[in-house]
Amino acid sequence: MHEVIDSPVRRPTHLLARVLTEVFAPALLAAVMPIVVGVHRTSPVSVGLSWALVGALFCSIIPNTLIWWGVRRGRLTDHHIRVREQRRTPLMYGLLSVLVGLTLMEAHPVVGPATYLWTTTVNTLNN
Repeated sequence: MHEVIDSPVRRPTHLLARVLTEVFAPALLAAVMPIVVGVHRTSPVSVGLSWALVGALFCSIIPNTLIWWGVRRGRLTDHHIRVREQRRTPLMYGLLSVLVGLTLMEAHPVVGPATYLWTTTVNTLNN
């Protein structure tokens, strides 16, 4: 017998699966990766952290805020956007946000710390 996905019965394995889904969600990883790279690859941590926050803002926070807003307004089913037809608009806004963030990082005169974050951000686009 097949189990219904949204079954009201909560098993420990179901809870574990939900937690792992949220912890390893691309949205969270897109926010954490620039911070890890920015802090790890720069000698003054404050400079790396500032670059990392710019990367996290444009790669994760802005796109996910737009998704959250779409869910709250009823335009999207949930934050995972399970309905394929609803994915185009959030994807375009997310891409636009990442491109604006890349442009800001590229336009800044300090190139060193931003190079690693720029590479991380471009790799985020590939996923």
